[in-house]
Amino acid sequence: MGGDFGVSVSVPAVRRALFLCPDLRIFLTGGSAISDALRKSRLSGDPRVTVVEADSEIESDSDPIDDLKNSAGTSMRAAVELVKSGKAGACVSGGNTGALVAISRYLLRTLSGVEHPALVTCIPSLGNSSGRSVMLDLGANLHSSERDLVEYARFGSLYAHHILKISEPNVKILNVGTEFSKGRKEIRAAAEELSSDSSVRFTGFMEGSELFSSDADVIVTDGFSGNIALKTAEGFARTLFKSHSGRSPIAKLMSLPLKWLLGRRLRIFSPDRYNGAALLGLSGIVVKSHGAAGVEAFANSILAARDLVRSGIMPALIKSTAEPSN
Repeated sequence: MGGDFGVSVSVPAVRRALFLCPDLRIFLTGGSAISDALRKSRLSGDPRVTVVEADSEIESDSDPIDDLKNSAGTSMRAAVELVKSGKAGACVSGGNTGALVAISRYLLRTLSGVEHPALVTCIPSLGNSSGRSVMLDLGANLHSSERDLVEYARFGSLYAHHILKISEPNVKILNVGTEFSKGRKEIRAAAEELSSDSSVRFTGFMEGSELFSSDADVIVTDGFSGNIALKTAEGFARTLFKSHSGRSPIAKLMSLPLKWLLGRRLRIFSPDRYNGAALLGLSGIVVKSHGAAGVEAFANSILAARDLVRSGIMPALIKSTAEPSN
């Protein structure tokens, strides 16, 4: 029910995900609008889709604390409860991020020793062998301590290993400079600790200009900086593509070859391809979709959740938080 477009996007996205992965089984939580959307998408009666009734929804601009207090009966809480009960392997939501984090933390609880779970996803990279970098935190926590950043590095390494199949991921921290004397004290302290952490291959700092060209397999940052960096990059990619459309008929005609060439290049930077940020550090899998996601992007977030469930990352996360690193 969440996101900017609700069931007009989420239900067709389910249809697309089921087409690509026929063995999926999907619960849809919400109100009567789901049934209408299922009919329009020709999914009524499909045994792979189960509707779980929920009386209310969480608003996109509401306060997360209030949302948690009043979450009983909402579609978002019903979805997370399915994960808690073991009926679902993962929850996917395009709704209010703060509410999703609060409800997920309350119902699923954080893993042993974890203070703040982090939102993590892959971004395109031209500087490493896999063509993708794992980046976290992307907005679950606006303020991150030294301990948080160290935990993010460990989470990101496990994510890169299990999802991208990189044996020894190269980890860097996003900073205002590459010198170890630069940056906030929390960043410098985290770098010092990671330098002696045998569970992480930490190779130093990187700057924002290297976001899509660094050799880093994992990019660690606080949620405030990470969210701004990612949304700035997404907005720039869209603006750059649109700026070559031209206004006059002649300008449009002359811009077609450039638009075609640029479009092919920019497709690897399309936010839709990388939609679906996992909330790591909880006892279950929760994936956050962009609120403005279209059908293809939302379907990709469902597939991202499927990949996480199948990857075996949860047992690895549980083990890593239970055993102190050295």
